[in-house]
Amino acid sequence: KTHTTLQHYSQMDSSNKRLQLQAAFTAGFASAAALFLVSRTIYKRNNFKNEQTYKKSSTSSISSTTMSKPKQKPKEEVMDTVDLPMRILRKAETAIQGRTSRFLIVVERCTDDHNYSAIIRTAEALGIQHLWLIDPQNATQAHQNQQQNQPQNQNELHPIASESDVTIEHTTRTRTRTRTTGNEEVIIRSTGNVNKKATAADVQNRSAHNMFARMATDWTSIREFRTTKECLDALREDGRTIWVTDLSQLAVRMTQEDLPAVSVHPNDDNAKNIAADDSSSSSYSGVHVVPERLAIVFGTESVGCTQEMLVAADLRVYLPLRGFADSLNLSVATALCLQQLFHLAPDAVGDMSEAERCALRRRWYPKLASQRILSRSEKKRRATLVSNIAAAKRIPKEHGHYDGTNEHELRRVEKLKNLPAWEKELAELDRTAWEKSVASVEKFVQDPPAPLTDMRRADEHRVMYVGKNTRKRNSENWQGMAATKNAASLESISAKQFKSWADEATSN
Repeated sequence: KTHTTLQHYSQMDSSNKRLQLQAAFTAGFASAAALFLVSRTIYKRNNFKNEQTYKKSSTSSISSTTMSKPKQKPKEEVMDTVDLPMRILRKAETAIQGRTSRFLIVVERCTDDHNYSAIIRTAEALGIQHLWLIDPQNATQAHQNQQQNQPQNQNELHPIASESDVTIEHTTRTRTRTRTTGNEEVIIRSTGNVNKKATAADVQNRSAHNMFARMATDWTSIREFRTTKECLDALREDGRTIWVTDLSQLAVRMTQEDLPAVSVHPNDDNAKNIAADDSSSSSYSGVHVVPERLAIVFGTESVGCTQEMLVAADLRVYLPLRGFADSLNLSVATALCLQQLFHLAPDAVGDMSEAERCALRRRWYPKLASQRILSRSEKKRRATLVSNIAAAKRIPKEHGHYDGTNEHELRRVEKLKNLPAWEKELAELDRTAWEKSVASVEKFVQDPPAPLTDMRRADEHRVMYVGKNTRKRNSENWQGMAATKNAASLESISAKQFKSWADEATSN
């Protein structure tokens, strides 16, 4: 019995060993299979990533090879320098190349002379050539005075200015005027009324401010109208689309998204307002939001443009603001609107016909030469003549007789007697200088010099337009600044150039 039992346990032990071996083999095989599958999956994933990276790299390489354009050589900068050949005429040509006739500014009944002069100066600086002015309703006499003061001959010379100021340096008409009442100068508003609150300092400051406006007037084309109707008729005749600035909710924001599209037919010079999604727009070319011939109107400071102008407008426009102030100073609003127009239509810069550019050269080149064609003694004599004539014209007519008892009165009578001779001498001096100026630049009108790429002056030509007392009072605060280093304007080679060209033209 015991033997049988031992044999039974021996058989059971063998069976258990076989089972254990089978289980161990099965577990080992399963582990190996699982390891194989995991390794294979990792290999495929890595191989896929490598293939994708290779394809991407190859595509990028092919794309950069086939699609990229060759880099254009940057345009060489030509800036103003002291010894730049033909410096004055090249700066003038740069201004001419940047002028535009596409935009025209209309100022309707501006009542503040400071705004008036600031608008002219801003327009000139931004390259606007044409400004049309509608005079205040009660400025009829002022308008007549201005017309009487206009030069009958476009070749009439203007006072000589500094050598360094090459872009705007003349005196011409201006609506901001001073008048002598007895021994006192007063400011005359654009309305024709006297500013009774103006002090002597105000008069002096206003004269300095208006100097820049008068300078800017020399380089712009200004046309004046008595009434709004006259101006509107002229705008329609000139083929202008009229935009009127307006603060009402009827005005359209001056943005690319809000302004209506404007298309110009290739065979039609007149702009047509069309809807941006109009199916007929496919037959037109050059779709923009700014018309090809635009007049933008700015009204008076207090109430804006007149109802007559608003009704006649093709579009009322508004410059978006983000603050509590819903309006801006007139001259500031003009500057911002003009800059926005150039953002909306950058191709407007320099948009002017070659015929008009040539006409500007014939006006500007001799004018610039005339500042430098005279010798120092001639300039001094001319300044004396201008001063004497102005003083004589301020003398009331009733002082034309001398009773032999007042020495001051005698000097006045002598000035009035010399006035015709002074005027004749000044006219002859100007005529001779103008003829020399025209001769000196005629060849450049036909073949203008290359323009600059940047109009900024060299530090050597920067000066302060303030008096000696102001310069002295601020000497500590202004110490080391570029403009303070040049106490007087530089006499560069420009004057010699113009004189040599004049001599060459005369000899030929």
